[in-house]
Amino acid sequence: MSDQQQQSIPVYEAREPSEDAKRVMATFDDMESKQLDNLNDAGKTLIERIATFLGVLFGLSILNGSFPPSFLKNNTPVKALLFAALACYLLAILMALWATQVRFFNRYIYNMTRAKDELTKMIKSKVNWLRFANLFFALGTVLLAILLLAVVWNV
Repeated sequence: MSDQQQQSIPVYEAREPSEDAKRVMATFDDMESKQLDNLNDAGKTLIERIATFLGVLFGLSILNGSFPPSFLKNNTPVKALLFAALACYLLAILMALWATQVRFFNRYIYNMTRAKDELTKMIKSKVNWLRFANLFFALGTVLLAILLLAVVWNV
């Protein structure tokens, strides 16, 4: 190895972590150990939010006194927005339900590498499904807001 390559490699002296560093690592260790529970709770919370928005949406249509509500009659853009918002909410709730669904996973008692891989697979699956569910929830909420603006604008 040349002198220039040896000089570019930093050498650090080992030292005991500070109290702040220990506290930060303890926080990350705690978060990592509770990650699956937090993901399940996030999925359940998302399902509750979607159910609330769907309840409000259906409640508005029922309180009108006639079905379909007058703002939907002969108003194709509003109907399209309503159906798109409902589709987004239903997709989001299905994805959140799938993320929180109880399923079997392989448990490797004596093989820590495979056990860690299985845990990583579980976490990635939940994170991905919840990301998509949140995306569709946000899209459905934006569409619902546009729908409400369109209804108010036309009234």
